[in-house]
Amino acid sequence: MKFQIMLSCAGRQAPLVDAFRTAATEVGRVIVADLDPYAAASSVGDLFLKSPPYTEAMYQHWCLDVCERHNIGLWISLKEEELLVLEEIRPDLASRGCVLVGAPVLSIELAQDKLGYADALKPYGLLTLPSQTLKEVTEDLQLTGESFIIKKRRGRGSHGLKHASSRQELIRLAENEMVSANWIVQPFLEGNIYCIDVINDLSGCYAGCLCRKRLKMGIQETDVALTLNDPDIESIAEKLSLALRHQGCMDVDLIKHEGRVYVLDINLRFGGSHIFSLEAGARVPQAIIAWRQGKQPDPAYLDHIPGLIISRFSSVCRVGRQA
Repeated sequence: MKFQIMLSCAGRQAPLVDAFRTAATEVGRVIVADLDPYAAASSVGDLFLKSPPYTEAMYQHWCLDVCERHNIGLWISLKEEELLVLEEIRPDLASRGCVLVGAPVLSIELAQDKLGYADALKPYGLLTLPSQTLKEVTEDLQLTGESFIIKKRRGRGSHGLKHASSRQELIRLAENEMVSANWIVQPFLEGNIYCIDVINDLSGCYAGCLCRKRLKMGIQETDVALTLNDPDIESIAEKLSLALRHQGCMDVDLIKHEGRVYVLDINLRFGGSHIFSLEAGARVPQAIIAWRQGKQPDPAYLDHIPGLIISRFSSVCRVGRQA
């Protein structure tokens, strides 16, 4: 079965694109799309397409046209906001032979809302940090503790993260800077941070978990991580899979504090820390391609070598040449 693979909103995820190219050797080409013609990922795909903004009305028509012209059989978005747009045309993509690797719309919306997903995850026995909007804090601070984290309710990564080291500082920040329902406050907890990939097949059924313990945090993402296998965290991954019924890879951050594990952040896509498991031998792109072909992937694709300490480093790539 020959088909092309689309990775859209690929941005800086060049190592992931390269991994899909390796996996797709006998299937077809890997096409990269992004609004930014200088995106790092544009340099490693077999073909780069500059996309219109996914916020434009014509974006869905562009996607369907690309699907037909390039025989796209598998479409993977690396940005949740775009994925919401693509989910609206899932039947149209399917009629053209293209399988969208996505999730139920409600799951995508819940995952984006750091305040809203607490109630949705509670029936599955999953713990989340107590939260209030920053606006609520100015009226009635109900959170316990003396140290707090302030983050965007629908933000990505650690962008805009603030720390308040006392209740007084928190209230001062709330009153003077960002009185808005779009920012939330959570107690700051000491503990180990785990970055996990929850892997589902293309029917939304649990297939596996890849776990990394964060050893060092960079500006906005993990810089050094330890690969490991942890039965307790794998149990949490299964519950998350059941709760959200996504397809493919879901990136989740957890914190273990005083023996309890809390869900910190959910991204319904390949996350930036997936490269640590790639380096440790995981082959999730091969598994996804096998599922698209109607095959059962090798279980080794969904495992990595535990006990490896892996460090991220900066690199450069050529994305074009001036005429």
